[in-house]
Amino acid sequence: MSQNKAFNAPFLLAVVGIYLSYFLHGVSVITLAQNMTSLAEKFGTDNAGIAYLISGIGLGRLVSILFFGVISDKFGRRSVILLGVSLYILFFFGIPASPNLVVAFGQMLYPMLVSYLLLSHIWYGYAMIIPGVLFVLVSLLLLKSKFPSQLVDATIAKELPQMNSKPLAWL
Repeated sequence: MSQNKAFNAPFLLAVVGIYLSYFLHGVSVITLAQNMTSLAEKFGTDNAGIAYLISGIGLGRLVSILFFGVISDKFGRRSVILLGVSLYILFFFGIPASPNLVVAFGQMLYPMLVSYLLLSHIWYGYAMIIPGVLFVLVSLLLLKSKFPSQLVDATIAKELPQMNSKPLAWL
C-alpha cells in the first residue's frame, strides 16, 4: 500500500478522533492530580478524597471495558464511542460545576498548561473546560467519520480466529 493511499483511508478521521479521546482521558487524570488542593478545598475533603475520585476514573475505565465491548457489538462501535465521548464532556464541564465530591465522582504540553494555571493562581476550572471543548470538537469529528461495518463477509469470517467457548464475563 502506498503511503499516499494510507492517508486517504476512509476511517482515518475515526482513528484520529479515537486516539484524541485516549489522549484526553490522560488529560483528565493529570488535571485532577495537579489540582488536588483546589478540588479538595472546593469539595470539603482532603487530598485522599480527590485520590478516590482519580481512582474512580480508573475503576470506571476498567469496568467499562468489560461491558462496552459487548454493547459495541450489539449497537455498533460508533454509537458506543460517541456515548463515551459524551460522558467525558459531562465530566470535564461537570467537575468545575460540581457542588461536592459526591457529584464530582459521577463526573507533555498539557501538564505545563495546568502548571502555569496553578502558578499564576488562575481558576483551576479552565484546566477542565479546555479539554471539555476539545472533546466537543472530537465529537464533531467523530460524527463526520466513517466507521467500519458491523457485518463481516462470510469468506473473511472463516479465516478469523474463533473462540472455542463463551467468555466468562464475571472474571
